Amino acid sequence: MRVSLDSLFNYLYAQQMFNGAVAVVHEGELIFSSAYGLANVETEENWTLRTSMEVASVSKQFTASAIMLLQQNGKLSVSDDVKAYLPNGFPYEGLTIEHLLSHTGGLPDYTNYFKEHWPADQFATNADIVAYFIQEKPAAKFAPGTDYDYSNTGYLLLAEIVEAASGMSLDQYLESVLFRPFHLKSAGFYLRSEIYSMKDYAPSFMWSSDSCEYIRPENLPDKSYYYFLSGRFGPGRLSMSVEDLLKWDRLLYGDKFLSASTKEAMFSPVEFEGVETDYGYGLHNYEDEKVGSVSYHTGSWAGNLSYIKRFRDIKSTVVLLNNTYSPYMKEIREAVDDIVTGRRPAVIKPYLQQEFTHLFCSPDFDANAWLEGLDLEKYTYKSEELEAIRSAIKK
Repeated sequence: MRVSLDSLFNYLYAQQMFNGAVAVVHEGELIFSSAYGLANVETEENWTLRTSMEVASVSKQFTASAIMLLQQNGKLSVSDDVKAYLPNGFPYEGLTIEHLLSHTGGLPDYTNYFKEHWPADQFATNADIVAYFIQEKPAAKFAPGTDYDYSNTGYLLLAEIVEAASGMSLDQYLESVLFRPFHLKSAGFYLRSEIYSMKDYAPSFMWSSDSCEYIRPENLPDKSYYYFLSGRFGPGRLSMSVEDLLKWDRLLYGDKFLSASTKEAMFSPVEFEGVETDYGYGLHNYEDEKVGSVSYHTGSWAGNLSYIKRFRDIKSTVVLLNNTYSPYMKEIREAVDDIVTGRRPAVIKPYLQQEFTHLFCSPDFDANAWLEGLDLEKYTYKSEELEAIRSAIKK
């Protein structure tokens, strides 16, 4: 297994498909961990297993854990109405904390409104977003508990509930009960105005076809919201290293942090009035016919892609962090999962469009010669992409 993983990631890095860090635990033993490429394109600092990166929606399991610890300590109940913890005027009726945890609250999103109306150079905080819901009162998508709709809004509100119940903001609470006592030194919540100068940190970059280089995502056309929405937390924004995510994995599945009944709730898909989901509290959960119970989450934000999956019955875990928005991440996740579960992984072929976009930036690139010698069997592509490439070369 170790040899297969090493071979896979050497290939992925050589093909410019993966830039970041990976770790795999199998049957309780760390069998593979490695880091590839530059963590920071601007400073040329390399990736290591201790490099911290924003994990995007992988943050949700930490937000959910904060709520569950507060319930465990008698500070709240997931059956509580959220209005007991939110500012006066919050307009949605019948919402419980459990609805927020399980994405069954029917709450509208806030992203499009802030894209259109928020100053690009000013960070939007949780308080700003809650104020938007109170003032604008956008319509709910459905009545609480009648459907499932993945909701960043719900997890932002959970962060506010943590503060109301504990007297500390979410970041302060997690620092107090989790990060500091369990020595998760890389964990923190940062603004995009500070991350590009931080050491041991992997700020995100995305490829610009216009400038033929990796640039800060907020500098891409129509992507300024990546910058100003980095002021909110709950649904995302937490940063952590692969090394500390493995520590978290051991904590979450051990007995030193949360009780067995609390974890059972997190690992159990929620059902409301016939609405079935795969989501518990902060985690997707399902049964694999070969290896049993599985819990996982992915994350995607501003060029950062993250993944943590635990095969609970075989005590195996996969952690992946990438900060260059690799279009191959879904296939990489599936390949690693297949190796861990004893299945044969599919071959990951380069995307024809992706390779052409990068090659076209080279001043020495002979597009006609490349097209003439092209072996399409080596690539993944759509017919319309191939035609678009041919048209671009003819021009």
